[in-house]
Amino acid sequence: MTLTFNGPSTFVLSSGIYNSGGSTLSMGAGYSSNSYQIGSSTGTSGNALNLGGGSNTTLGDATGSGNVFQVVGMVNVTSGGGSCLTLPAAGAHDINGRFSTAGGITLGTGIYTINGYVALGNNGGGNVTCNGSTVGMSGTGVSFVISAASTRHPAPARGRRSALPPATAMSTWCHPARERNGSDRARPDYSPTNTDGATFAEGSINTSLSGAFYIPNGAFTLRGGSSVGNGTGKCLEVIASQVTLTGGTALASSCNGLGGASSSSGAAIVLVQ
Repeated sequence: MTLTFNGPSTFVLSSGIYNSGGSTLSMGAGYSSNSYQIGSSTGTSGNALNLGGGSNTTLGDATGSGNVFQVVGMVNVTSGGGSCLTLPAAGAHDINGRFSTAGGITLGTGIYTINGYVALGNNGGGNVTCNGSTVGMSGTGVSFVISAASTRHPAPARGRRSALPPATAMSTWCHPARERNGSDRARPDYSPTNTDGATFAEGSINTSLSGAFYIPNGAFTLRGGSSVGNGTGKCLEVIASQVTLTGGTALASSCNGLGGASSSSGAAIVLVQ
């Protein structure tokens, strides 16, 4: 089944969006001035976006003046493998709930503020072929601000604000090439006060992140053979209270001109507060 809503449109859906297995849903695709206000039937603990296995959901961009992307509830792509979700570019993505996926996620440019946890690869899900490309989670010009107001149980995400559990390979996040507040570099994961941290667990291989993990009061953990590096020609910084690598993991960064300094050679850098 295929359902298409042309744009630019304003979507106000108080009880969320459900796309069942094998169906294709397109909302405002190809247009830049869409607006989204999406709730859930059971509040923040319920599903605002719920995708079945093998489904494909595309939300057109919301970059026009006054356009918003506001979600109250869980972004839930965990009910089955093979699902694809394309989120819109927007100045701000406000998600009052959790963000959990077992399928392929393409992130539109912008800042994602999530009042809950972020967990990728739940239920053994991993890479998916979406629109001709292999995707775990991919985004350019993307930053996450994550509250960790809730955590996923059981482990590996227990007690962590963001996690890449088993079979989540080839995730790519790239931060915006700009400065925030004059000095704070835009980053994949930002939380200056929360004591939770970030975990990359079994199967989280070939993960490419550029920008900075800024969690000065939380731990940054790799385990079970997971691997994290920076994007091609980019730089990954980790600022955390503790950095732990166990079980054959790899953490690498090749940075040129970090912090505005000029340099002709690469540098592997981990900053721990």
